[in-house]
Amino acid sequence: MQTATQPFTLKQAYFGAYLFLADFYSHHKTEYGNDLPMLLGAMQLWPDGRTADPASEADWQEAGQHQESLTSEEALTTLQKFLEMLQQRGESDEISRLLLILSNLSPELWADWKNSLQRSSQVIRTHA
Repeated sequence: MQTATQPFTLKQAYFGAYLFLADFYSHHKTEYGNDLPMLLGAMQLWPDGRTADPASEADWQEAGQHQESLTSEEALTTLQKFLEMLQQRGESDEISRLLLILSNLSPELWADWKNSLQRSSQVIRTHA
């Protein structure tokens, strides 16, 4: 099993971000409107590995500066840059709230983040 200190591919980090945001949303549904579920829909991976919205993956690639591998910290920074790009396009206050939470990540959410990356590395490796 890959550990959080080992590098993750940009695709694994993308799917890890999706898993993290999906888990976060499942615990905070009442605090968020429709924007987070729409983002999750765009980020979703199809069984063949393509994203539901190719523009979402392209934005992720740009946020990750097309790096081949990322540490868990770099993957989190990529998620923040990805959300900042959405925010600059005029996305909702929900994105701003997520960015605030990510900038002050609690130890519990950091553990959830690392777990999401580890889960994604298993899924992406299995279906690659």
